[in-house]
Amino acid sequence: MMSDGAFREGGFVHAAFCAHPSLLAIPKEITAISRPASFALGDCDEVVPTKSVERIRAGLAEKSKAMIETEVVVYEGAQHGFAIRADLAKPMEKIQFEEVTQQAVRWFKKFL
Repeated sequence: MMSDGAFREGGFVHAAFCAHPSLLAIPKEITAISRPASFALGDCDEVVPTKSVERIRAGLAEKSKAMIETEVVVYEGAQHGFAIRADLAKPMEKIQFEEVTQQAVRWFKKFL
């Protein structure tokens, strides 16, 4: 078991991946990011519309100045939930699902 001091000093999260987030407080939660973070978003997401995607990008641009690596990948035609509720019988949804899976794997291989 780790001591409280170890948790505060280094924490447990070394990198994060987030696909189509819900209830994301922008910009508050974006400005709080202090570790590498990757976002996968759809351009047809009713929960995270294009305006919010641009606000996420803007907030993450500040992170690069602080040497914290981040990325935002926007999937054309993807709706909210495409990374977990894809209908694999639909070719476009299957492609999006496979691509977002590879995005997450690539990101974690890089940092973990």
